[in-house]
Amino acid sequence: MHEFAWRSPQMGGRLGAAHAVEMPFVFDALGLGTEPTLGPDPPQPLADAMHRAWVAFAVSGDCGWPRYDLTRRQTMRFDTVSRVVDNPLARELALWEGRAVAGLLNDKAQASWGHQDPTTPAAPAALYGVRRIEVAKPERLGNA
Repeated sequence: MHEFAWRSPQMGGRLGAAHAVEMPFVFDALGLGTEPTLGPDPPQPLADAMHRAWVAFAVSGDCGWPRYDLTRRQTMRFDTVSRVVDNPLARELALWEGRAVAGLLNDKAQASWGHQDPTTPAAPAALYGVRRIEVAKPERLGNA
């Protein structure tokens, strides 16, 4: 498991570590038209580390950090100083403990996942739009 944490300075810093900002780092393509997204001086050592990890994984199946497990949830956090961290989303996971996400996804999202299950996690729904998301205790799922 990995997390890309380097925050782009673009858009007054509001762009941050947005989805796909890491791609030029993964492919070691800094400076190849990346300035509008990454700014004039993105960290090359970060690109070196990420590219090295992706190539190692493609060649050997070993990315160079511990396998993810549900006990420690070790995650490689890529940033100007990259390191393995235990359970980086502990606070967020605690908020969801004992709860399930129930919602009505639009037809496109349901079709893309091949089922009409209202307990489908919300992450895929975000790609397609969501009509309604309700957080319910597990015993309420049957009544959602």
